[in-house]
Amino acid sequence: AQKERLIIFVEVKARKKKDIDLSELILLSKQKRIISVAKEFLSFHTNDEFSYRFDVSLVTWDHNNHLQIDYIPHAFTPDD
Repeated sequence: AQKERLIIFVEVKARKKKDIDLSELILLSKQKRIISVAKEFLSFHTNDEFSYRFDVSLVTWDHNNHLQIDYIPHAFTPDD
């Protein structure tokens, strides 16, 4: 996603279970892969005037198929 000069990399996770810890969703190894791919993308598609962040969108639904979307901006950083 892009908002003005900010590029947002969003990891979307869908789960039936609501009570999930973010650390269980995006393990450090997965974060590193996402960050690596994001840096590669940025090296080819942007210049230094862009900033970026990593968000997570958690989609859950209950037994009645009611959807809920929890959006977590700044879910992790390259320094994590």
